[in-house]
Amino acid sequence: SVLGQCIDIYHRDPSHQKRLLEDPSSMPFETAVQIDGMRWMFRAMPVYGSDGEHIGTAMEITDDTERISYSREVDGVIAAIERGELGHRASLEGISEEFQPMLQSINSILEFITAPTRTSTDFVRRIAQGEVPEQLHHDWQGDFKLLGDGVNALIVSFEQIVHIVEESADGILAIDVQNRSERDTVMRSMRRMIDDLNAALLQVNQGSSDIAANGSQVSDSARSVAENATRAAASIEQMSSSMEVLAAQTQQNAASALE
Repeated sequence: SVLGQCIDIYHRDPSHQKRLLEDPSSMPFETAVQIDGMRWMFRAMPVYGSDGEHIGTAMEITDDTERISYSREVDGVIAAIERGELGHRASLEGISEEFQPMLQSINSILEFITAPTRTSTDFVRRIAQGEVPEQLHHDWQGDFKLLGDGVNALIVSFEQIVHIVEESADGILAIDVQNRSERDTVMRSMRRMIDDLNAALLQVNQGSSDIAANGSQVSDSARSVAENATRAAASIEQMSSSMEVLAAQTQQNAASALE
């Protein structure tokens, strides 16, 4: 039994504690003692008289077991947050009623933080996968409102890009693409793509016109050649008839000469 015993029975070297308590310059000090799973805090403070002389030492002994359990849960929450595990919550099991409300408040704060974070993360993930979700409806305040508004601005921006791509795919190239900021490389690239498509289309149209014009010239040339060929054939036929007449006359003259 410890009832009626001196506290020195818990000290390995009681003279050490005695010297500390007799020396006011070493105080205040505190130390912890573990006893059968319990944690006791010993705090010593010097006491001075009205004349400023050291007249004794005030000693405070408290059961710190519940506070340590509470601190352990808080430390666990902080460590989880540092690891990015926002789903971790402090456990109330084995915590005294004195400290439970504080742990509940910590858990509630985490809920306020994680709900907007998770929702925004889900929307960003959907956009990254090519989906165009509806805008985020929220009643967040402060920095959380900035987060929600930022997600909605991203959705609107992605909708504009999708609209430009769809219009281009449908052959509608008269699109006014405006930069959203000085560093808007996306819209600048989209505008260059639209300009290049328009230039390529103009070249195709010009090439088609040139082909059509050249085709007309070829047709006229072919017709002229055909007409010349027809006239040449007629001339050849006429020359052939004249030669036949000349041959007949020559034969006739030869016959007359023989007579």
